[in-house]
Amino acid sequence: MVLHKRLVERAEGNLLDKKKINKDKLSDLTKQYKEWSKVNNKSYEVNKRYYIDKVNDHFSSVLLREITPWHIEKFKSDRMKITGEYQVNRELATLKHMLFKAVERGKLRINPATRVKKLKESKGRVRFLMPDEFQKLYEQLPYPLNAISKVAVLSGLRRENLLSLKWSFIDFQNRMLNIPETKNSEPLKIPMSQALADLLNSIPRHPESEYVFFHCCPN
Repeated sequence: MVLHKRLVERAEGNLLDKKKINKDKLSDLTKQYKEWSKVNNKSYEVNKRYYIDKVNDHFSSVLLREITPWHIEKFKSDRMKITGEYQVNRELATLKHMLFKAVERGKLRINPATRVKKLKESKGRVRFLMPDEFQKLYEQLPYPLNAISKVAVLSGLRRENLLSLKWSFIDFQNRMLNIPETKNSEPLKIPMSQALADLLNSIPRHPESEYVFFHCCPN
């Protein structure tokens, strides 16, 4: 009789011991992954944390189980409007590894990023600085070039947007950069990390200039 009752319950989907639906968001995974990266990734403080933050800015409120390859392709497309192939590929690699860790911990059954391909990067003599190289360069650059270079790394902004950056574009209260026009003639909103907000706050303001980098402003 007991076996028969159980079979009926299973057929009707009424078993009480069914697995709970995972309601973890990517922001929950971010916290765990940052703790793992602090211990296991030597470049965490230089650039890994930045990549993680960019991923989190895009997916923070999304449930892990709801992330699909389409969502990840959309992430690639959105980030390409702001930065280049190299940067997007580093962020994509970070997202893939975060989701791999989620699978390892039983938070996901499969990794939705597995089949998402990285972007083709430009060939030639272009070479990107390694984290330790950038740090050495930053320490040697005079102001305001050192500040501009670090804002570029932390925000992903292109040269034109950096040199045209105005104080009115910066929303410190909501930690947001509001760029009115990009190379695609479209407005852009970029969430600011605490490191970026602190850096911009440390830059002295010119009493007669609306530009952040008034030394290099277009006018």
